[in-house]
Amino acid sequence: LNEGSTQSGCYNADTDVVIPTTAVLVEQGPLACRLPVLADTRADSRARPHLAFFAGKLDSKIRRDIAKAYVDTPAFYLPARLASGDPYLCAMASSTFCLAPRGNAAWSPRLDEALYAGCIPVILADNYDPPFSSVLNYSSFS
Repeated sequence: LNEGSTQSGCYNADTDVVIPTTAVLVEQGPLACRLPVLADTRADSRARPHLAFFAGKLDSKIRRDIAKAYVDTPAFYLPARLASGDPYLCAMASSTFCLAPRGNAAWSPRLDEALYAGCIPVILADNYDPPFSSVLNYSSFS
């Protein structure tokens, strides 16, 4: 088992398995928020008023660059804008895209949370095999 980084030198895509994180906040989500999933072509676009969502520690250059570039962009839902008591995954589910940039490791729980929240994950990590990439065609939904 590995974090999926092909740079680490200890990961072999032919023999190793990358499993998803267990840190997903399952008590919330699009069903709890009563938001339509994006696959529903009849879904009202007002149900997802934000273009993108980004949260997480600013522990890598790409994360710091994203936070700095979009801090004043209303279309981006950033953690500082979460209203008191606003469920985290409901904030994700109110966005069309959810950014999943690498941190100190190639993986991020944001990928799994994005899938659960029903938004389109944007994976921002070089040299990374996401969980179950041998059976899931990530380019078809991210």
